[in-house]
Amino acid sequence: MINLYLLLFVLTIQEEIPFKPKDDFEVKFDLSFKQRTRDEKTVYMEETRSEHQKRTNTTPLPYLKLLVKVKHIGQEEIKLKVIRDDKNILFSKKTEQDMEFRLDLGFTDDIKDRISGYKHVIQFISPKKEVISRILIEFDKEGNYLVNGERRGKI
Repeated sequence: MINLYLLLFVLTIQEEIPFKPKDDFEVKFDLSFKQRTRDEKTVYMEETRSEHQKRTNTTPLPYLKLLVKVKHIGQEEIKLKVIRDDKNILFSKKTEQDMEFRLDLGFTDDIKDRISGYKHVIQFISPKKEVISRILIEFDKEGNYLVNGERRGKI
């Protein structure tokens, strides 16, 4: 029992993975308008009328993509992994200097409602498969977006 408490104590003391310095990367918005695909066949029992109208709406809605450019890669950062909403690994690839990639976040309403695309973690991994640094991109319910805990604007 004491070993279990010691293990829990050690895990809580461990430092968080450090953020990548803001001069080492760049995040740009690509906001466009897109029409939702109609999904009228699916019936959601808990869905309100306004939620149903929002889901089946055919007017173009704001759709967000991010362009991430990694300007500087550390010697030990040989691979990066992108995790979406703490659930899904979007991709994992080898790092290279001045690499760029797009993150397809989705409709801004879904981001604000925390349905999908509200959190992305970009992890930089060493040859020993340890996470060395990370970039954290989050959106809150009001549409504010934060990069590594620093507020950058609002969608």
